[in-house]
Amino acid sequence: MITRRNFLQLSAAGLGTLALSDLSFAAVKPFPVGVQLYTVRDQAEKDLGAVLAHLNMIGYKEVETYWNVYTHPAKKLRSMIVDNGLAVPTSTTTASSQNSTTPRN
Repeated sequence: MITRRNFLQLSAAGLGTLALSDLSFAAVKPFPVGVQLYTVRDQAEKDLGAVLAHLNMIGYKEVETYWNVYTHPAKKLRSMIVDNGLAVPTSTTTASSQNSTTPRN
């Protein structure tokens, strides 16, 4: 049977260990949350800049682009993304868009 004294000693030791470890709640670093632009493609095709601004406003930090956003010039697309505080760690493309200059048999 555990005594009150043992319980208090173990509790103090456990709390001290938790406070000093990297597993403490304060040490957990949040990870960025992203969204696929394809999920809002209807709105993005009408006004991509406004969609990016709104996504940043509601808390998204990353977006995944898809093939149709590349109809914008590269510099303008990058500017829209960076100006809205977003990052693009991944992209979805089609095989045909990657090989558009290759003749098909």
